[in-house]
Amino acid sequence: MRPAVFVRRTSGEKLEMAREFRRTPTEAELKVWVMVRRRQMLGLKFKRQKVICGYIADFYCAEHGLVLEIDGPIHDNAEAQLADDERTQVFAELGLKVVRVSNEQVNLATLTTVIHAAIGLEDLQPTEPLSSQG
Repeated sequence: MRPAVFVRRTSGEKLEMAREFRRTPTEAELKVWVMVRRRQMLGLKFKRQKVICGYIADFYCAEHGLVLEIDGPIHDNAEAQLADDERTQVFAELGLKVVRVSNEQVNLATLTTVIHAAIGLEDLQPTEPLSSQG
């Protein structure tokens, strides 16, 4: 079931921030993008740096209402943790599930496991990466 329509308008500033984040991903975000783009992860479609109600989600799967956050060292301080908690609460109020993975946990096995657990698709098998042939 898809979450309710997000009614807050997105500011131009947030959209530009999201574009900049897409242009300059962290190493961990780039690794995740390589694994999830083009439905390579369990056949699910992910968008990266998606603005949702004024917050930027690292990765978002609309069909399952899943937000995947990749947390680097900046998320270790108290102020960042409070901001993360606030964002998670807003997403939860929208009916979204939030999964947080640290930079160190970014690998195919971990992502597959946490996404399976979050959306309850135990019977899905990882999809084969797309061929480079046209």
